[in-house]
Amino acid sequence: MALPPITPPLTDAEILETLRARQAGIASFSAEGKGSLSGTTGGDGTFRWQCWAQGTTRMRLTLTHRLKGCLADLVIEGDRATCYDPEGGVLERGPIQSLRVPGLRQTASLLRLLAGPADTLDFGTAPESRLRLTTDAGHRWDLTLNRRYLVYETADLRAQPSETPLARVDFILKEYRAVTGVPRPMVMVVDQPGEPWKLRLRVQDLRLG
Repeated sequence: MALPPITPPLTDAEILETLRARQAGIASFSAEGKGSLSGTTGGDGTFRWQCWAQGTTRMRLTLTHRLKGCLADLVIEGDRATCYDPEGGVLERGPIQSLRVPGLRQTASLLRLLAGPADTLDFGTAPESRLRLTTDAGHRWDLTLNRRYLVYETADLRAQPSETPLARVDFILKEYRAVTGVPRPMVMVVDQPGEPWKLRLRVQDLRLG
């Protein structure tokens, strides 16, 4: 990891203040990079992805393949999603969680986590180093924090109030990089408990507005 450790160690209150301030400075989020999908039947392979987000309410995410062209084009407004699948010739409309493309709704939720505010972030009653972030009335992120570097190690998305696991993200610690003086994850592995697929995303260009 090419990041300096946080010294001296921060209290829980100072950690929350720092993390909230980091997110509060993000008005827009623009990123692109490479990805790979494995564990599916006929869908494995590599692709490029591009994303633009304004908080958690507005987002566009596109996936493209070098030979096949556009694989998916997703637009999110609030909690409503419109996704075009060129290969299947299908246009889907509905809640984000209704998307059927493997890994797409989990990736959208992850990007909303990275782009959105952290005003509800709290340790709550969770064990030390475990944070909770409520993104809306129906979803909550449980986050494992590395206190030495003040970065996330894992993130689990759960439906509320059922606690049903919807996604898991592993942030690769050695791939964190400082962007405008703040550590940002450059490689993330996404899956869903009980599902065979695994998605790996690498950020190659990140711009924060």
